[in-house]
Amino acid sequence: MFTVKKKKITIGSGGCGNVQPTGTTTALRAVDDVTIYRNFEVPLRVELIIDGGVACCDE
Repeated sequence: MFTVKKKKITIGSGGCGNVQPTGTTTALRAVDDVTIYRNFEVPLRVELIIDGGVACCDE
């Protein structure tokens, strides 16, 4: 697994591939924050690691 720490990560919506592939591990690491908008799916048996800011809200 290859991970890079970005300043900010925003994913979801936009109408493109917002489903994490089955059997994969993905790490999202950001200095400031990781923002996830609607239409982002993580299926069962998939690992998603999120390391970013400490705030969490539901818009």
